Amino acid sequence: MLEIKTLDDISTLSEKYEMECKLAAGKDGKGELPKDFWPTYSAFANSYGGDIILGLKETANGRGRGTVYHLPGQEFPSADQIFFESSVIPLADDGTKGISLGHNGESLGHNERDETGCLIIKELGRPLIDDLDELSEDIEDRLMTLAQKARDKKRLNKKDMADIVLSVCSAYYLTQQVLCRLVNRESATFRKSTIKPLLDTGKLSLAFPQTPTHPKQAYTTVNSTQKENRRRR
Repeated sequence: MLEIKTLDDISTLSEKYEMECKLAAGKDGKGELPKDFWPTYSAFANSYGGDIILGLKETANGRGRGTVYHLPGQEFPSADQIFFESSVIPLADDGTKGISLGHNGESLGHNERDETGCLIIKELGRPLIDDLDELSEDIEDRLMTLAQKARDKKRLNKKDMADIVLSVCSAYYLTQQVLCRLVNRESATFRKSTIKPLLDTGKLSLAFPQTPTHPKQAYTTVNSTQKENRRRR
């Protein structure tokens, strides 16, 4: 059986032959068992079983690649909403770091950089790093140290490179540009050789799952519960 503990776990779901999601909102929005529940139940009962999850809404992108499920009112932001027309307030007179604001769509409001230079996006469970130059010195140094081996070696075996990516993404969402700078690799090749296999095996998760190949896409390491849900898909 699927185990869902957080909103991030929901984002890893994808309809397969053994799982189906239904909104079950009812005509008045107060909830109602959908008419197609029992046919689905019967199909599962007469095959290998499965999970029917009620109360989840499907993204507007529809089924297939880029399809994401979420609670009503908990829609995932798009990369365009987050990064469109972003601006940074200059440093204050006391030398403190300015705040980066993103003019994002109707429902998202502004995103801010915290004191470490990370973008804080309320819909994401972890801070997002889109620019190493915006980071506090200690976090930048920590990430650079974790990725040092990749920068030192032009040829690194796939396992070591994957371990480095998973370690730097363990507490943050990192954009592809940031990852490539950390490991000193060319973007297109790095995505194909390292990022895509980690996504395909469920070890990395997308910040903006509606648009998997968006140039501002960001990635984070999948936790143990999310890994189990992906394995059962």
